[in-house]
Amino acid sequence: MSENKKRALRVGEDCKVSFREITGNFLSGSHGKNISETGFCIPLTHHIPVGSLLEVSIRSVDLASPVKAVARIAWITGRRSKKLPFEAGLEFLTLSVAARNDLREFIERSAARGTNRHINWVD
Repeated sequence: MSENKKRALRVGEDCKVSFREITGNFLSGSHGKNISETGFCIPLTHHIPVGSLLEVSIRSVDLASPVKAVARIAWITGRRSKKLPFEAGLEFLTLSVAARNDLREFIERSAARGTNRHINWVD
């Protein structure tokens, strides 16, 4: 890995996520996990094609206000869950400076508490 390449801290904090596919009217919600400044992962009830764009809103008691962004489905895979048979990785495409700062503080606070089971760095 290049020394100039930024790495993002990713925490397994559970967040509530609502989203809407930009090309349609479908609105849904889920619980995000493995969140970083670059994106996050969510379990899904239905398959959303890779490359699909979503308007997302991330909420948590540890966030002063919801973080709103546009994200792209980067990958999707099947799971062994009948209730949530898919899991997708979302990459943030648009995230305001204020939202990015809120998200960074949320992630740093979560990591600093040391109670988070899943803390790692992603490229």
